[in-house]
Amino acid sequence: MKSGKNVIVEHFRSLSFLKGNVVVKEIHPYIYPSFVLKIVEGEIEKETKNNISEVECHINTLLFSENNYEVLTGYLSVIFWGFLGNSKNDSVNFGRAFAKVINTGYIRNANGKESRDCEGVFNIEEKELKEIKAKIKTIISLVKQRKYNEAVKKAITLKGLGFSFATKLIMFIDPDNCGVLDSVIAQKLTHVEILKTSGYINNSQENTEVYQKYCLWLQDTSKKIEENLLKRAVDVERYLFYEID
Repeated sequence: MKSGKNVIVEHFRSLSFLKGNVVVKEIHPYIYPSFVLKIVEGEIEKETKNNISEVECHINTLLFSENNYEVLTGYLSVIFWGFLGNSKNDSVNFGRAFAKVINTGYIRNANGKESRDCEGVFNIEEKELKEIKAKIKTIISLVKQRKYNEAVKKAITLKGLGFSFATKLIMFIDPDNCGVLDSVIAQKLTHVEILKTSGYINNSQENTEVYQKYCLWLQDTSKKIEENLLKRAVDVERYLFYEID
């Protein structure tokens, strides 16, 4: 079996899925923001994790929870984490991340409220809360069935999730088999047309089909690597993201 680096390069080129030459120099330690949302005494705060693996585990556990409020917190944590910005240049934007979570309308200002429990933070009717949980359970089921295109369609119906953030949610559900597809990664994709609106990947049917192929390609690539460098779909995606200027 060939070395991981050679397999990556040859596999990328043989699929003609990336434009330009991919030069694999080394596998860099990939640094993502390691913060999640936490409910503390009736207010939302950031919680620091040691690394992105702990972030993945935390959000994944919340999304798979049977508790409606934990599922909602997991979903909002995806939005929070996604808007922090990557810490490749230490540019973590907490203000923007909190603002985007609040913009969903699901968070009330809990300052001065007597309620100090989790429910006191959220501004949501029980019916909608159950609908959100049901949607996420459906998305999880579709991901398990490897219907990633259908999972994206369902995810973009959640408030605050455009196409790329829908794929972030799916990545946290199954990082072994799924990755994020955003405008940065789209710069490297070729022989597939990715439709954009104002520079962002839009929610078209065509793009959902691209995501289906993209996830399968990430899985196929990760399986062709001998070393445990890029052993999951999300590891391959993050390597691509890191290597794009």
